[in-house]
Amino acid sequence: MDNLYDGSGNLFNRRLWDWAPYNDCFDRGIRISDIDGVVENNCHFLFIEGKPPGILLPKGQYLLHSRLPRARSIISVVLRGYPPREVVGWDIVDGGDFNGDINGFKQFLRDWYLKTSRR
Repeated sequence: MDNLYDGSGNLFNRRLWDWAPYNDCFDRGIRISDIDGVVENNCHFLFIEGKPPGILLPKGQYLLHSRLPRARSIISVVLRGYPPREVVGWDIVDGGDFNGDINGFKQFLRDWYLKTSRR
């Protein structure tokens, strides 16, 4: 069994997620990105991104990966529902559970963005 299947032999995801509905939560062209793989061992994290030969990381993904080792804060969010377009709530791992729809989650993202944009 490979990593794309759950314990019952079902594919986790048969399509790529389109995060475009959340683009207006951020300024300066910031967009939600995906990470192709991540491994944790004793609080050490290895983030993996795959690209075909000759394809470079877009600027935003490059900035993301180059800044990960210097991260000051990491929040892990699990969306409930059928994200990204159908949201019934979200859980901040070790930080609380929230009920709400896509608009509520968009407000959460915007608030996070504004808070973390202050210097």
